[in-house]
Formats: sequence, C-alpha cells, structure tokens
Amino acid sequence: MDECALEKSPCKNTEVCVNTAGSFSCKADPSPNECAKGNGGCSKDAKCLDKIPGEKATCECKAGFYGDGKKCTACTVSRSAWP
Repeated sequence: MDECALEKSPCKNTEVCVNTAGSFSCKADPSPNECAKGNGGCSKDAKCLDKIPGEKATCECKAGFYGDGKKCTACTVSRSAWP
C-alpha cells in the first residue's frame, strides 16, 4: 500500500511523504510545494502529487475519474450495459 497516495497525506504540510516498502517516511520539503497554489495546475478532480523534492509535481485523477490529471473525466457505466 502506498500511504503517500492517500487523499490526505500522513505528513505535515511542510513535509514530503516518501513511500517505502511496507511503510512511509516524512521528510522536510526544501523546495516550494507546487501543489500548494492552484492544485499545481491539476484538474479539480485530480490530486497534485509533489512527492520528490526538486522534481516537478504530477497530477493523478481521483477515484471515479480517468485522464492525465490535467483533465479528468468521470467514469460512467450505462445500466443497459449490465447483464
């Protein structure tokens, strides 16, 4: 399980969550948090992930949505498609 991918990070706002095997660690974030302003340019239906200090943040669509994170579309299934 990636604890860092949870909706709410287990770390403080000033820390970066680093996923490890079976756990995680919180490290001080020396770089500006790209996600703090305007969700990092991600869709309102996405999570901004600024996990690695010094690297560009990435966007990931939330559960129930698909796309590249900058644009997320709701997943829909037609009831007529059900058996």
